[in-house]
Amino acid sequence: MTPETTSRRELPTGLLYALFAVLILALLVWSFSNAMRVNDTTQVSVEIPGQGFVTISLRTDPYPPLPSGTVELNLMGMNSRNVMVDLGPGVPYTFGPQGSENPQGNGSAVALGDGNYRAGVVFSVPGTYWLLFDLGGASARFQVRVEPAQ
Repeated sequence: MTPETTSRRELPTGLLYALFAVLILALLVWSFSNAMRVNDTTQVSVEIPGQGFVTISLRTDPYPPLPSGTVELNLMGMNSRNVMVDLGPGVPYTFGPQGSENPQGNGSAVALGDGNYRAGVVFSVPGTYWLLFDLGGASARFQVRVEPAQ
């Protein structure tokens, strides 16, 4: 009597490596898309008449912004040669909650004399807000996520 052997079909090793690579790639794509959806916009490139393309950078203090107290907005413009750009004596802005185009408030970022501009804004509740800066013939739109106060 000969013992019966059951043959088990194995997946080729190359197929296992390909499936693993696809899984890793899908994880990276998901992670990147999640980070892009959650993170704030900190730089925007705009074409300002007479100055060309300018990269506008926005920083908030505190980061992330909180709905309790005034959030300081720091704005700076740099051209393609990494030279700070004069945006004028002040940069008017409006802001509102994401999903609504109706402004919740407005103000003007004042020049500090060194190429930086500063403004203060109070966000009423946690959530995602848009900030729209008027750059005289161009505009820069940022997204800011306001975290609950801890």
